[in-house]
Amino acid sequence: VVEAPPPFAPREVELAPGDALVLVSDGVTEASGPGGEPFCDPAWTRLLAVVAARGQLDAPDLVGAVRDAVRAWGEQGEQAPDDDLVVVALRRTPA
Repeated sequence: VVEAPPPFAPREVELAPGDALVLVSDGVTEASGPGGEPFCDPAWTRLLAVVAARGQLDAPDLVGAVRDAVRAWGEQGEQAPDDDLVVVALRRTPA
């Protein structure tokens, strides 16, 4: 087993009531679409657009919306998805 430090530093974030936190695997960010273009560009434009448009959904529905968007993107490409699609959403409930 080789352990390497992750390319990121731990940090704390405070979620206000109603805020959501969405975590995705590289299977989401690297899913190929038209011309082999990945779902997430360096600015994460597509993922952020999905979350912004559907951000008020409850956590399970938000997971579904991201999953559906990635699958639809992949259907436009020449290559079927070949990696896992892991999406985790957390929502802080109102106080």
